[in-house]
Amino acid sequence: MKGGLRLRLAARAGLLSAAALAGLGLLVEVVVVRPMEEREDARLVSQAEGLAAVVAAEGTAAFRRNAAHWVRSSREEWVVLLAADGRLLASEGLAPPASAALRPGAAPETVEGLSPGGDRAVLREARPPGGEPLRLAAGFPLRGIRAEQLRLRLLLLAGGLLGVALVGAGAWAGAASVLSPLGRMTAAARRSPEDPASLRLPDGGDSGEFDELARLLNDLLSRIEGDMEEERAFAGEAAHELRGPLSLLRMRAERALASGDPASMREALEGSVEDCDRVGRLVQGLLELSRAPRGRAAAGEGAPADAAALLRELAPDLASLGGTRGVGLDLRPPAGPLPTTAPREVVETCLSVLADNAFRYSPPGSRVALSAGPREGGGVRVLVEDGGPGVGTEEAGRVFDRFFRGSAGRAAEGRGFGLGLALARRLARSAGGEVLLLNPGEAGARFALDLPAPAPAG
Repeated sequence: MKGGLRLRLAARAGLLSAAALAGLGLLVEVVVVRPMEEREDARLVSQAEGLAAVVAAEGTAAFRRNAAHWVRSSREEWVVLLAADGRLLASEGLAPPASAALRPGAAPETVEGLSPGGDRAVLREARPPGGEPLRLAAGFPLRGIRAEQLRLRLLLLAGGLLGVALVGAGAWAGAASVLSPLGRMTAAARRSPEDPASLRLPDGGDSGEFDELARLLNDLLSRIEGDMEEERAFAGEAAHELRGPLSLLRMRAERALASGDPASMREALEGSVEDCDRVGRLVQGLLELSRAPRGRAAAGEGAPADAAALLRELAPDLASLGGTRGVGLDLRPPAGPLPTTAPREVVETCLSVLADNAFRYSPPGSRVALSAGPREGGGVRVLVEDGGPGVGTEEAGRVFDRFFRGSAGRAAEGRGFGLGLALARRLARSAGGEVLLLNPGEAGARFALDLPAPAPAG
C-alpha cells in the first residue's frame, strides 16, 4: 500500500499536535515567562522598602548587615546607600550605579548604561535616627532574567518540535499498523483472478473495523458468485430447453422442403406454428422469471393486498381457465378480510401460477380447491389443492427448481417448462412470504402461499 494515506494522517496528527503545543506554549508564555520580570520588580520593591525601614530604625550601621542577606551574587543584585548630595556611603553587590541615573519613584524603572542590557532599579528615601535624609537604591541587571526567559522559550520550542516529531512518528507508525489490513486487502484485490466474483479478501480474524469490512465484502462476493453461478446455470438450462423445439421446427421445415408435397408442407407449417407458440411461452416464462425480484422487495413497491378480496376477484377468471381443461374450481372464501403487506401484483401472480399448475395436472372432471385464512403464528395462508397425481417424495426437493418437471409433467406433451413454481416462490419471497408443498408423496398436491400480515396497530 502506498504511503500517501499514512503521510496525510501523520501530517494531520502533527498539525493538531503543533496547534495544541502552540496553545500550551502561549499559555506558559503568558502565565510564567512574561510575568517573571513583574515578580522580580515586586521582590525588588519589597526588599528596598525593607532595607529603608531597617536604616530608618537602626541607622546606617545596620545597612551592610541586612543588605548582605538580600543580595544574591548569582543574579548580580546590588544595593547602595547614598547621601543627599549623591555621595556613596555604602554598597553591597556588583556595579553600583551613579546616583544621577536614578529618580525617586514608587515603581521600578529600567535604567540604561549601568550594565549590558540595562538594569531594573528603584530609589527610596531613608532617614536614620537623628540624621539627615539618605537615599537607598536597589536593582538588578536585566540580562540574567532575560537569559532565563530565553532559556524557557528555547525549551518550549525544542519540546514543541520534539512533541510534533514524536506525534507525527507515532501517527505514522499507528497508521501503518491500523492500515496494514487495508494494504493486504488492496494487494489481494490487485491479484484478483479472472473471475472477480471468486475474489476473497484476507481476514485477520479479529474484531477490527477492516476485518469486519473484509468479512462483509467476502459475504457480498460469495452472494455475487452464487448469483453468477445461478445465472450461468439458468442460461445453460434456457438454451437447452430452447434447443429442443427449435431443432424440431427446423427438422419439420427441412422435411417439408424435401418432400415437395403441399399437404406435407401444410402439416409442417401447422406443426411449426405450434412449436412457435411453445417457444413463445417458454420465452415469456423466462422473461417473467428474470424480471422477478430477488430477496426482499423494497418497501412501497405496489399497494398491499387483501388476500380474501383478491381470491373472490380472481375466481371467475380462474374458473374459466379450469373450464378450458375440464376442471372445476371450488372457492372457499374466508369470512372476513385477510390483509397482507405483500403487493397486490405479487399475490395475484402467485395465485395465478399455483392455480394454473393445479389445473394442468388435474384430470378432466376433477376439481381444484382454493381457500384462505389466518396462518398459525401470524400471517395469511392461501391453499391450492388439486386432484392430480401429486408430487413424489423423491421429487419434492426439486419441484421449485427452474425447468424441473416431475414424472407427471414429462408424461404429457406441452404441459409447461417447469418455470411457474420457481417464479411463484421467487415472487413470494421478494414480499417476505413463501410457497410450500405440504404433502409430498401423496395424491392431490397441496401448495400453500404464505404471506406476511401487517404489524398490529400501536
